[in-house]
Amino acid sequence: MATKASAGRTEADRRAKTGLWGKVVNRPEIGAFMVMILVLVALGMASGGLTGGVGWNPLDGTAYNPLGLRNNTRIVAQLGIIAIGACLLMIAGEFDLSIGSMIGFAGMSMALMLKWGFHVSIPFTGITLISINEVTPLMAVLLTLCMTLAFGFLIGNIVVRSKLPSFIVTLAFLFFIRGLTEVCYRFLNRAPGERSGSTQVSDLPDFKNLINLEPYRDMVSYAQTQASQLAQGCLSVFQRPLNNNLASAEQVQTFIGNASTSSKLTADQLAAIVERAGPGNDLTKEQIGEVVNDVCAVDPSTVSMIMERATAKRLPDADLMAVFQTLPTETVDRLRDGLETRALLDATRKAEIAGREAPSQAPAISDLQVARDYMDSLSTINPTANMFGGDIFEPVFDWLYRIGYNINPGGSQWVEGLYAVVGWWIAIAFVAWFVLERTKAGNWIYSTGGNLQAARANGVPTDAVKISLFMFTAFCATIFAATQVFDTNSADAAKGNLKELEAIATAVVGGAILTGGFGSIVGVVFGAIIFGLAQNALFYIPWLDGAYYRMFLGSILLAAALLNENVRKRFTGGI
Repeated sequence: MATKASAGRTEADRRAKTGLWGKVVNRPEIGAFMVMILVLVALGMASGGLTGGVGWNPLDGTAYNPLGLRNNTRIVAQLGIIAIGACLLMIAGEFDLSIGSMIGFAGMSMALMLKWGFHVSIPFTGITLISINEVTPLMAVLLTLCMTLAFGFLIGNIVVRSKLPSFIVTLAFLFFIRGLTEVCYRFLNRAPGERSGSTQVSDLPDFKNLINLEPYRDMVSYAQTQASQLAQGCLSVFQRPLNNNLASAEQVQTFIGNASTSSKLTADQLAAIVERAGPGNDLTKEQIGEVVNDVCAVDPSTVSMIMERATAKRLPDADLMAVFQTLPTETVDRLRDGLETRALLDATRKAEIAGREAPSQAPAISDLQVARDYMDSLSTINPTANMFGGDIFEPVFDWLYRIGYNINPGGSQWVEGLYAVVGWWIAIAFVAWFVLERTKAGNWIYSTGGNLQAARANGVPTDAVKISLFMFTAFCATIFAATQVFDTNSADAAKGNLKELEAIATAVVGGAILTGGFGSIVGVVFGAIIFGLAQNALFYIPWLDGAYYRMFLGSILLAAALLNENVRKRFTGGI
C-alpha cells in the first residue's frame, strides 16, 4: 500500500497545476532561451559594444549594425530551416544524417537543369523520353523537390519496414547521395566534347534580376551589339588557322574536324561548319572562310531581349534616352519625385556626417537617371528566383534609413533588406509550430516518439508519421539549397557538408532529446540563433580563433543534452 500511495502522489504531483514560474522553467526551450540571451549580449559587446559607443551598449557592436543583421540572419535562417526538419524527426524518435548531402544534391539538380536543361533518355539506346532545353527556376525547384521528396520517402520506408536504426540507414544515404552528387556533376556538367565535367557551377545568370526589354527592341542597339559579339566569338575559334598564311586548306579542314563546342561555338554551328567546310569538302581557304562567316553570322532579330537589370542600366545613353521618350508622363513624374526625395535625404545625411549645413533642396535629377531608375522598377521575369534569392522587408529598412539607423559611413542607405531565406525560415517555423502544437498531427508526432507501441495501440499511423517527417527534412534541405542557388547564382557538390550534424545539434540545444517525444519549435528557433551567431561571430571578433566555435558547439551540445533530460523528467514527473 505504501508503494501505491507513493506512486499516486508522484502522478498527482506531475499533473498538479503549477504557477507561471513553474511553467516557464519546465518549458523545453528555457535553456536555449537563456543561452541565446547570453550569446546576443556577449557578441554585441565583443564586436564593439564596449568601445563603439557611449556606455555598454551591445547594439553599438558591428554584429548588430544593418549589415551585421543582414549577414547574421542569413546564417541563422539557413541553419534554422534544416534544424526544424531535424527537430520534428527527433521528436518522433528518429534521425536523418543525410540532410547535408541532400542540400548538395538539391543544389546540383537545380543548377544543372538551369544550365543544361532537363533531359531523360534510356541509356545505350539513344531514345530520349523527355527533353526540355530551357528550364525555368520554378520548374527547376519543382523537379528537384520531386527527386528529394522521393529520397525522403525511400529513406522513411526503409526505416519503418526494415526496423533498422535510422542512424544507420541515413548514414548510408549520406554517403550514397554525396557520391551520386559528385558523379552527376562530373558526368553531366560538361559541354559536348569535353571528357570530364566540373563539380561546380558558377556561371549561371542572375535569374532574380532578369528583365524583358522586348517592347524596346526597335529603339535600342542591344540586339545588334549582342549579335555582333556572338558572331565575333564564333569567328575567333577559326581565326588563327584561317589567318595563317602557311596553313593549307586541308590543314584548316583538319582543325575544323577536331574543333569542339564551347561558350563561343554552339553544337549546331559546329555541325554546320563541319558539314559544309570540314574534311572531305573540296574548298579553298577563301571558300572555307566564307562558310565560317555565313554560319557564324547571327540575325539580330533572334537575339533575346531578356537581360540582367545591371546590363539594362549600362545600355548606351542614347538607348536609355530612347526608352525614356516612351514613358508616360505620370511614370516619369513618379520616378523623378522618388529620386529627388532620396537624393535630398542622401545629401542631408552626408552633410550631417561631415558637419556641414544640410541642403535646402534636392540636386537636379536628369532624364538619364530617370531612365536607369525605370530599369530598376521593372519586375523580374522570374518571381520564383526572386522569392528564393531576393530581398525581403525592404520597406522596413527604407524606413530605418529615414529615421537615421540604416546609414553606412558614407551617409547612404546601408542595406536594402534581409535575405529571402529569412522569410522562408519564419514561414516554415510558424507552420511547423502550428502543426506541432495545435493539430492532431502534432500529437501523433509526440506520441510516436514518446511511446511507439502505445501510439500504435491508440490508432496513431506511426509509420506514416515517420515517412512524412523524413520527406519533410528533404523538403527543408531543398529550400535551403534553393535559397543558396538563387542568391549566389552558383552551386557546388560540397555544399551542405556536415550540416546534418549542425541541424541535430541545434535541435538538441533547442530542447529536443535523443530518445524522442520531447522538443519545441520555439526552442529550435533559439538554438539556430545561438549557433548561427556563434558561427558568424568570427567575422566580427578578429582576435577569436575559429576553433573556439567547435569548442563552444561541443560544450553547449553536452550541457543542453543534460539540461533537456532534467527538464523532461521534471515535466513528466520522472516518468
